[in-house]
Amino acid sequence: MIPMVTVIMPCRNAEKWLASSIGSVLNQSFKNFDVIIVDDGSTDNSLKIIESLMEQDSRLDLVRLTEPSGAAIARNMAITISKGRYIAFLDADDIWLPSKLEQQISFMQLNNYPFCFSAYEKINEAGDVIGKNGVPDKVNYQELLKTCVIGCLTVIYDKDYFG
Repeated sequence: MIPMVTVIMPCRNAEKWLASSIGSVLNQSFKNFDVIIVDDGSTDNSLKIIESLMEQDSRLDLVRLTEPSGAAIARNMAITISKGRYIAFLDADDIWLPSKLEQQISFMQLNNYPFCFSAYEKINEAGDVIGKNGVPDKVNYQELLKTCVIGCLTVIYDKDYFG
């Protein structure tokens, strides 16, 4: 059985990048997902872009917060209404490579891992790679308290395991 992934995307005034970000999810080779976009009080054209894309793909859902609350509140609220077994995060100004979900879900299931993150590239507004963040050999709680080396856009976790 192919598991479902809920992609959670907080959004605040991201009209410049939003279509590319959502497009990078819709273009995934792994297709069993839904996307919860949480608008955190946008005052630009973000809502129009989201609504237009929602007309084209029923896997997109919009939740509007009544007042700006920040990305963490937006993510946590979306988790409470998520339907997928797996939760993945993508901010509205980030993009994924086309096989991201397929590779990570396959890796997690093959190894029975409830949490996964990956390396990623930093790009500028033109899409040029300007840096890379690798994956450390080990992570532990004490080190993560000092410096978090986990890029939020790379995280997938199993909701059945963690809740």
